[in-house]
Amino acid sequence: MADKEPVAIKGIRLKTLRDALGLSQQEFAERIGTHQANLGKMENGKRTIGSNVEFKILNTFNVNPDWWHFGIGGLFENEQKPEAKPKPDRKFESNAEPINIPDTPLEVIKRQDGTEFLDIGEGRFLMVTPLVEQKAYAGYVSGWADTEFVEELPKHAVVVNKLHFGTYRTFRVQGDSMDNGTRESIAEGDLVTARKLHKKYWLSKLHLHKRSKWVIVKYDGIITKEIVDHDVDNGILHYRSLNPAYPDDFVHLDEVQELYYIVINTREME
Repeated sequence: MADKEPVAIKGIRLKTLRDALGLSQQEFAERIGTHQANLGKMENGKRTIGSNVEFKILNTFNVNPDWWHFGIGGLFENEQKPEAKPKPDRKFESNAEPINIPDTPLEVIKRQDGTEFLDIGEGRFLMVTPLVEQKAYAGYVSGWADTEFVEELPKHAVVVNKLHFGTYRTFRVQGDSMDNGTRESIAEGDLVTARKLHKKYWLSKLHLHKRSKWVIVKYDGIITKEIVDHDVDNGILHYRSLNPAYPDDFVHLDEVQELYYIVINTREME
């Protein structure tokens, strides 16, 4: 179970680690696949360090988990640790199924579309996808076909039980149009991992009974919506928001660059 320390304490440890490594914010951020601005917020206690980022920090720099989570021992695994302080007697019950990450370097399988898979054993993989943050929307829309632009995006990882084919992207959701307060909501700030539907399939009726929530990459922006109808003859998508404050709308496929159907929604812990 993740510890519940204040965000500020983790931020202090993060800066302590970076200083010990002698890395600038930009250098450290690049090593863990995030932006310098995000790292600065984490160090200042203004942004939670998510589990994916923690995993990258601990494994990239061989950080001692006891020090990272409890402030016990040296910063790094290969340091001589002082006598461990007794940890508080915590008793937790969890129904979570453990993921055993091997100690040896993980095998990396990289696809040409930018998706990477790390074999973590026991038939499981970390699927690592390019992450399009809200502030990168404009750049993605203008450089969506630019391989170099996609490669420079930060990364997002989720655990899957097989190697998935296709092109995947993860988008950070902007706005509350898909938030109606229910379990099916997609809230602002959520990370939606989605698979690209290639244009040759746009000429056929979308299987909306199987996949209703989509990321629509238009020439003027990116939106997350529930597609409720596809007029194949006229090339028109009818979409709606889960939030009833937003009206239904339409988009012609001539205005669309890419279509992605959402397969995983991740909500980062505050």
